[in-house]
Amino acid sequence: MRARDDRVGGGPRAPVVPELQSLLQGATLIRKRRYSGFFETDLEARLLAAQPEQVTVVGVCTDICVLHTVADLRNRDYRVVVPALAVATFDAPGHPGDEVQRWSLAHLTGVLGARVLET
Repeated sequence: MRARDDRVGGGPRAPVVPELQSLLQGATLIRKRRYSGFFETDLEARLLAAQPEQVTVVGVCTDICVLHTVADLRNRDYRVVVPALAVATFDAPGHPGDEVQRWSLAHLTGVLGARVLET
């Protein structure tokens, strides 16, 4: 399953990078409109039906959509894995990307209890 954000904040639909295209074969696309993959989607019903042992979350932005989706998964007692090399954030005035990324990964593990894979 894959949750995709079409227009959070009115932005354009983000294309999937070529390196990840092969992962979409056979995947179920879940379009989302807000930061969490659970908001007004059928993700919860799909997860209840699938009963996964763990859920892997990847994407952008680590401090926004990834964080909100992981929080909602952990609130539902799912074991969550986040590959550090498969999540990212952005640099902007007042939003130093490297610092925000470090904080986000620490928050995912230390506060939310997700497992962050460093390699």
